[in-house]
Amino acid sequence: MQWRGVHVQEINFGRVSVFNFSAMASDIYIQYTPVRSKIITPLPVEAETALYESLRYHPENYFYATRYQSNQWDGYTECYSKVTHSFRSGLIQRVVRLLQDLGYIVTVSNQPSLLSIKSVDTIPYLRTWQRDAIRKVLEYGRCGIWAPPRSGKTVFACGLVDVLQLYPVVYFCERLEIAQQVPEKFLLFTPNISVGVVGNGEVTIGEVTVMTVQSAMAAYGNHHKRSKDEEEEKEPRDKKAVRDLIESARVVIYDEYHHVAHASGQFIMGKIRQASCIVGLSATPWRDDNANLLLERAVGPVGYQVTYSHLIDCGLLVRPHIYMYKLPKASGDGGKAYQTLYKEYIVENAFRNLVIARVTVEFQRLRWPNIVLVDFIKHGNILHDIIPNSLIVTGQDRMSWRKQVMELVNDGCTDTIITTLWGEGVDVPPLRAVVLAGGGESSIETFQHLRSITPYDGKDCGVVVDFFDDARYLRRHSKARKRFYLSEKEFRVFDVNVTGLSQDDIQGGIDGTDSSNENVIGEVLAIGEDVG
Repeated sequence: MQWRGVHVQEINFGRVSVFNFSAMASDIYIQYTPVRSKIITPLPVEAETALYESLRYHPENYFYATRYQSNQWDGYTECYSKVTHSFRSGLIQRVVRLLQDLGYIVTVSNQPSLLSIKSVDTIPYLRTWQRDAIRKVLEYGRCGIWAPPRSGKTVFACGLVDVLQLYPVVYFCERLEIAQQVPEKFLLFTPNISVGVVGNGEVTIGEVTVMTVQSAMAAYGNHHKRSKDEEEEKEPRDKKAVRDLIESARVVIYDEYHHVAHASGQFIMGKIRQASCIVGLSATPWRDDNANLLLERAVGPVGYQVTYSHLIDCGLLVRPHIYMYKLPKASGDGGKAYQTLYKEYIVENAFRNLVIARVTVEFQRLRWPNIVLVDFIKHGNILHDIIPNSLIVTGQDRMSWRKQVMELVNDGCTDTIITTLWGEGVDVPPLRAVVLAGGGESSIETFQHLRSITPYDGKDCGVVVDFFDDARYLRRHSKARKRFYLSEKEFRVFDVNVTGLSQDDIQGGIDGTDSSNENVIGEVLAIGEDVG
């Protein structure tokens, strides 16, 4: 057998390959477990040094650390232990490839072999990309799948489970509201498979169990650092049952696995002791903080990628029309801290907020379901006060209100929804327009915020409104977002210059007393210079 370029001799017992070392004459042996792999052959200095230097990285802003500045730390986060000669098993393919490049023959023991019980081609609900991605998972055993929001990652997961029929399956979600949506897909596409949920105190275990990361951490008595809008959950009623499930899972799927680099994700993946298959799902399988190696060590390399433009070509997404509004240049921004600039130029910028209000009023006139994404509740409240017919929903609201607002939009409500939520993992097909009011540089957030391009009856495109913020720091962020938009060949990008308007001009368009600026701001599908 040749495993991804690794020469092995094996005796097969079920799904796990047991290797007969006495019959082999390889140079380097690696013993694999789902959590850590260990090199059991004494390594030459050359190989040890190469592994050590390749499996480390500088975390973001490391040079500000007191330990670094006092020469107590070299600034690296290390992913290979020279003491134990071991590493997290998501890095197994990287390690094997590096050693092979150095001329060694590598033998890996105990690596599980995945067998498909069903043929991928016999599953009718799968799209072509989903079939191809499942084949890659069968080849790799553990890997990340890179696919845009609304591409059908959850349906892909249903197909993978259907093909493998290997249980128990644990499907990790970062947020409770997402964990509550996933079972619906499994019940629809795989009705013969039992589905359970672990989240907010509930513990029901099925062949597939959807589990929040927060509840998984609570089962081990550990604190989970919640994001600013993540709801605090009740602890699981039966913590032992949750721990036993995690540690006995044969298939693990981690949704939005770009979060697996955080402490909770790394801890949980360190408890996956029996898995034959580990898959991460994300639209953005990278980090803006240099921690990409942490994603790979927990899950594995990216095994399959599908782009926005490919899905648009296939008719699976509608083309986004992205309007970048150029705003007046900030004055007196030199020397100010980022937090101060953000507050003054984005949160409390009256001109910018009026432009947002004017655009949303036009969306309402067109009867388009629309949302405004903000980063801070204070910003949302300011916009709520000036946007007529608007609702606001944040992480501080009860889950019942969040669900009610979601149902309103899915039912075609055209009031403007202002929210700190819905930036990740939420699918609202009727949505026609998204206003990115929060700015920011994160490529991950930019990817995740394109929420208006799911196909829906009568929708020929999705509108995204963004801003070119002409201020220190923010100017660089705006350029970074625009570069991303222009990187997709099917995106249409328009520049809109509103620097010549006054606040009175814009206010008149909001309250209906003056429509003279209608062709500048109002008719968003007909304005701007196409730069895409």
